Amino acid sequence: MGISLRELARRAQLTEGFLSQLERGKRLPSFDTIIKLSEVLGVNPSTLLEEGLNEVDLIFKAASNLSPEGKKAVASFIEFLLKEETKK
Repeated sequence: MGISLRELARRAQLTEGFLSQLERGKRLPSFDTIIKLSEVLGVNPSTLLEEGLNEVDLIFKAASNLSPEGKKAVASFIEFLLKEETKK
């Protein structure tokens, strides 16, 4: 999809600076950011991640059936894991 960073930021309601940091690996996306970007780009959330695509698809599919509280818990856990990975 040919979309500029500016347009992607506008559609996903994120800043260009934040998206630039994501591109350069300076920031990690939250669960909500991954969902927003995948919706704007019209792709599965797993396509935005580099590894473990099958596992990621299963997580997103399972999470879609959870209550809002359950979804928040999954998102918090994923964010925790991402932060732990950056410490390695």
